[in-house]
Amino acid sequence: MRLALSTTAFDRALASGELTQLELLDACAGELRADGVVLDMAHFPRRDADYLSQVKKFCADLALTIVAVRDDGLTTGESDALAVASETGAPYVLTRMPEKGNDPVRRWNDALTSISRAAPEAKRLNVTLAIRNVPESLAADDFELGRLRKESDTAWLCFALDPLALGAPPDEKVRKHLVLAYTESGPNAELLARLGAFGGFLCLDRTDGAGELTVLERLFRDWRGLLAEAELQAR
Repeated sequence: MRLALSTTAFDRALASGELTQLELLDACAGELRADGVVLDMAHFPRRDADYLSQVKKFCADLALTIVAVRDDGLTTGESDALAVASETGAPYVLTRMPEKGNDPVRRWNDALTSISRAAPEAKRLNVTLAIRNVPESLAADDFELGRLRKESDTAWLCFALDPLALGAPPDEKVRKHLVLAYTESGPNAELLARLGAFGGFLCLDRTDGAGELTVLERLFRDWRGLLAEAELQAR
């Protein structure tokens, strides 16, 4: 399993201008020694072709994989995340379903309509939608994720799981379409056990956006230690 940083973890520093997107990418490959990065749409200072090409080349020179572009609003409105993912070479757009609210049926139908509109573009650009299982959202557990996959009726929708928030190991129908994992947790053997043989990216995040390089550097180091230990035990 490989480790990636979600730039959402540094939302405050990026929003204030204390840190630029390119500076954070440099830190990902340097201090954090991350294998990859998830780029939040909110953190692109520009979205023109020249800048997106610069980001792609910058990451390539750092041997840093652009794992996904993240846009949590894709299922609730217009989004150009798929185009940005295509331009930067990201295979996934990481997103989520809306919160249930007072009218979950209407919200479900509206979100499903947004996904249905996005699916042809996802196919054209060869970028897959990866839905997160966010607590209190319309797709928080195995049943809701499976229902979403069935009703969206598209091969261009898969899952990005927080195994601890899921509450139990994913069932086989969900595991079959697992493409990313993510967590805010420190090293956790139970999380690895729930993921089983998954060998993709585990994306580390801080939803409060208050990330600090020294804190995240320690988090990445500790996770690398646990992953190395798990690999030795599996031999």
